[in-house]
Amino acid sequence: MTVSDTQPGLTRPRLIEDRIVASLRERGVPVEYVLAPDEDHGVENEENRLRSYRAVERHLAEHLGERRGATSEGDAA
Repeated sequence: MTVSDTQPGLTRPRLIEDRIVASLRERGVPVEYVLAPDEDHGVENEENRLRSYRAVERHLAEHLGERRGATSEGDAA
């Protein structure tokens, strides 16, 4: 499972996500928790957005199969 969030402060959405991640990990579910400490509860920065998309793509590739039609090694990452 991939969970994306931003600022490492304890905002309400972050507290809820921390609990979800902790619960999943306690049950042995592998979780990649993607944080962007330079943003609030949203992903505005393009670099952070791409990092989040790559994490989602890795998750889908792992659970649904490799991406088809990747044009370069960087696209498939």
